[in-house]
Amino acid sequence: MTLQIAVVSTPTTSSSSLAQSLSSVMRGREIVSISSSAELEKLVSSDELSVVITATDAPDGLGIRQFEELSKSYPEIVRLLIAHDELERKPNYAPGAINRIFRAGVSEFDVAKSIENSERLRSLLKEEGLTRRIASIRSLPALPKVYQQLREELQKDEASAHKIAELIKSDVGITVKVLQIVNSAFFGLKTRIESPLQAVGMLGLDTVQNLVLTAGVFAEFKDPGIPGLSLERIYHDCLEVGARTKHLTSVLGLERRDGDDAIMAGMLHAVGQVILMTEFADELRQVPTQSVSNDLEALQAQAKLLGVTHAEIGAYLLSTWGFGDNIVEAIADHYLPSRVPKPMVNGLTAVHVAYALHADESHHSGEIESTALDMKYVDALGLAPQLPYLKRVCLALG
Repeated sequence: MTLQIAVVSTPTTSSSSLAQSLSSVMRGREIVSISSSAELEKLVSSDELSVVITATDAPDGLGIRQFEELSKSYPEIVRLLIAHDELERKPNYAPGAINRIFRAGVSEFDVAKSIENSERLRSLLKEEGLTRRIASIRSLPALPKVYQQLREELQKDEASAHKIAELIKSDVGITVKVLQIVNSAFFGLKTRIESPLQAVGMLGLDTVQNLVLTAGVFAEFKDPGIPGLSLERIYHDCLEVGARTKHLTSVLGLERRDGDDAIMAGMLHAVGQVILMTEFADELRQVPTQSVSNDLEALQAQAKLLGVTHAEIGAYLLSTWGFGDNIVEAIADHYLPSRVPKPMVNGLTAVHVAYALHADESHHSGEIESTALDMKYVDALGLAPQLPYLKRVCLALG
């Protein structure tokens, strides 16, 4: 069965032209143009629809609201949006409604790559080993309440920095952690931050949101005391990778929305490790963390013993929280991004390079032969000549 890709016709996006362009680069796929909700419903009911592409100016029944319904009833259908406005500044749509967002004028080549990557990501998250492990977890952690409240507040027209600061202050534990982070060497601020309001003013709301989410997630867990693993160390590794990712997004030329997603993924790249530590502590104690020479070997030992790695567990968690494919993919593949079928310079690139260079420092490895960098991926993107500069950027934050 050939899975279909539906392209919605909008006032500024000709579905037929985009469909034709995609057909030229995605041979073997059935790509159809639609202009009514009835056509979309017919495709959905056929069980042959794999992808829907629409835009922010789509007619009623074919836009973001329809995506929200699809995300609830047919989460396996990939939902791609072409944005003609500043959507990221006021995300007035339900979390999880959109898998990937493109700027107007995106090329058919980038859309095609994203489609293949998103479809592959869904296959990964439905693999038998992962679903079996997820089923055995007593309960996946929920999004921190303060983070949910922040996200809801930002959708209001009257949202203010003062209100955001008050929400953060309502959780004393998260407030303490956020202030500890912003006053640490990770940010290198010359002025000491004394309050959430000051943090918002100095660092910006996007960064503070990421800090709230990271602090809230780690506050949910207690260290089970597994030799070779430390909850506090994982937390600081996440912050370190997040800080490096933030700088690499600028160096790599990522757009703001993609950069924000990358930073969040960097700060939560190892959250699956925490879930494994708390839910599968007895089994994880058998993973020979002390006898392996690098993180990839430890990951392979995890996969052999547990049937799944913390990268997939973490990606699954973020997908259940409704985060887009850019974030989920960066977490799932930050160890070995070359397994992504259509590599692009994106958030995954920034997270992988940030993670790998930090891991090399931790393992005192600077040689290509033993680096955590996935050189097959680096070479495919043509980034090898830039590695010395990227390393200097990261070392400056050390």
